[in-house]
Amino acid sequence: MTEPVDNEEKNDIPKDELPIRDLVDQYFEALDSDIDKERRSEITETIEALEVRHEKFVREYGDDDPETVDLRKRIDELTEEQEQIDISERRAEVLADEIAERVVGFRLTEEWLDGRVLEGVNHVLVGEREPQLLVEGVRVDEELDASSLDEIRRLDLIDTVRQLAKDRLGTSTEAGDVWNSIQGSSYEVPFLTVATEGEATAKDVLSHVDEDISRDTAGARLRNASNKLSMNPYFRTDGVYSLSTVGKYLLREYAEYTDDDLTEKSENVERGEDEKGERDGSLSSFTDKIDQVTADGGDEDE
Repeated sequence: MTEPVDNEEKNDIPKDELPIRDLVDQYFEALDSDIDKERRSEITETIEALEVRHEKFVREYGDDDPETVDLRKRIDELTEEQEQIDISERRAEVLADEIAERVVGFRLTEEWLDGRVLEGVNHVLVGEREPQLLVEGVRVDEELDASSLDEIRRLDLIDTVRQLAKDRLGTSTEAGDVWNSIQGSSYEVPFLTVATEGEATAKDVLSHVDEDISRDTAGARLRNASNKLSMNPYFRTDGVYSLSTVGKYLLREYAEYTDDDLTEKSENVERGEDEKGERDGSLSSFTDKIDQVTADGGDEDE
């Protein structure tokens, strides 16, 4: 009978030899450990305050004073707790990079279509713990029958997932090129509309565009982004567009808007307000962004 491999032994196995499922389990274990950034900040402030008082107690009462000794012990305890938080955080970051490196070899096989594995890949790429990817119009989950995909779509899907991983690792520019094609073009306002609303139709896009275009043109801008860009930023269901895994990745890694910014802009648009919302001094209001894109002209619609 084969002896089970305990966690300590498993951690000694080189990462490139571990099954991807085990690597993902280690990643989530690291994430779910007590990585408390607020606690770390609190500890840092407390240590700084205690160090000031420790110096005074040493100066005034000496190293052997009981209060001085206790104060030193407390500082050492907090420093150790701080180091453990740092170790857990670094371990999660290292494992995320390890997973991204493995995703460069992503395939539509049983190993990769495991729900836990997809959850890990999704979290590393876009920060969401959902056991699925939305790529090139395909919902990639445990239920996917890869054999039902035509060869071109299958290859494009695999390539897209791999390209996102390579972009995260800094070894590809394709995702950045896609964002550059969206930013400042007629694709940008539709993208921001979908990102703001969570899902949107051509009618929704039309209500955010400050120019005289038809509903068909608004729809064409969504479709053209899906069909003409090398990576599809949308996932479409019955005429309703939401961000695909690519779109979420672009929003997270390239767009200047945070989730809070988008929520605020959505509320402002609904109230008919035109408020400035800045992020690091670089954000214009949603209306200003529309005006800028309109003035620039963007891409032609078909």
